[in-house]
Amino acid sequence: MRFSVKYIGAGGTVDMSSAPILYQDHDFMKRETAYNSTPLVSGLGSKLTRFFKEAKEYKIPLSVWGEDMHATLNGMTDVFERDIFLQTPGKLFVNEEYMHCYIISSNVGDWTLAGNGVSVELTVLAEKPLWIKEELLSFGTFTAGSASGFILPTAIPFGLTSSAGARQIIIEHYASVLAEICLFGPSVNPSFSIGTNIYQINGTLLAGERFAINQINKTVVKVTNSGEVINCFNLRSKTYSVFEPIPAGENILTYSGEFAISINLFYERGEPKWS
Repeated sequence: MRFSVKYIGAGGTVDMSSAPILYQDHDFMKRETAYNSTPLVSGLGSKLTRFFKEAKEYKIPLSVWGEDMHATLNGMTDVFERDIFLQTPGKLFVNEEYMHCYIISSNVGDWTLAGNGVSVELTVLAEKPLWIKEELLSFGTFTAGSASGFILPTAIPFGLTSSAGARQIIIEHYASVLAEICLFGPSVNPSFSIGTNIYQINGTLLAGERFAINQINKTVVKVTNSGEVINCFNLRSKTYSVFEPIPAGENILTYSGEFAISINLFYERGEPKWS
């Protein structure tokens, strides 16, 4: 089964699915979960106390060829090494899912007789070996009985409930999902709820400004009309956590409708989906 495989970093993209770079194999489907355990007093078995993911290495054997092979190899190294220098992981995509990682080594193997092809084995290091697929949900402003005021780039991909100010979110996953949430101005102390949790930022947004809550990085910032990014971590409500993930299953989102919301969901899996 062939996948679309590419690495996107700060310095560019390396496509490993088409000439002049083609992956020959991979071990993306090798899922591992570490655990802690305590031996039972009886001496028969152990009590499992915790499951967790450790940093993991993957291997990608490649074939690289063509008249510009040397330029291709140099370009790959430039992309991979730049992210290591910046200490900022790139994204390794397998179809539509990606994993944050570094390419920490490349082992050049045999050259072809013609000298225009070579085998290369890449070593991928992921601090958090989870594959992510994103889904963007959009909620505009509205008045009684109608939606108006703010249009986000994608259509709302879910059904609407009958009550004003309430929207249905269905998380088709086996676990709660982290998200990046944006609240768009104008608004004062924008707040909304999902289930029993309330998400609120105690601050003022002008038209065109937004608060951005990143539940993965645990950050809250304001992005102004000029593009300035202001740390607003201390403006988050302390009564409920804005970093509470979205529960799996059916959820009801409730808000005033005076401001717009976008929720970018991050579905995490231990291995990419077979497709």
